[in-house]
Amino acid sequence: MNIQALLNAYSDTPFVKRILHPNKYPIMFNDDGSYSTHLLSYMNRDNKYYVFPMLQYYGNQLKRYKNPRDAFEQALISQNTIPFDSQQAADFFTKHYKDVWKQYIDTRRR
Repeated sequence: MNIQALLNAYSDTPFVKRILHPNKYPIMFNDDGSYSTHLLSYMNRDNKYYVFPMLQYYGNQLKRYKNPRDAFEQALISQNTIPFDSQQAADFFTKHYKDVWKQYIDTRRR
């Protein structure tokens, strides 16, 4: 799977915009001092697997959903998902999108 090509294809999707342009969006600090930007997950509906963020951006702030179903339903409404044909592909994307995201962060810090 070419994650960069997939991100380019879905560049108008809200969470993808945050991946591609991280310097334009806030981060959320965790209790342990680390931070999060997306917390991607996936769910199945109608024989598709949809990747969506558990952290969603509204206005100028991030909202962390505790319940994946609630985050998924809101992501569907706001067209904040990427569909996949298989669970394996959705799972791979959620685990490896940061390989690309880190490039944008590293570029920003130079």
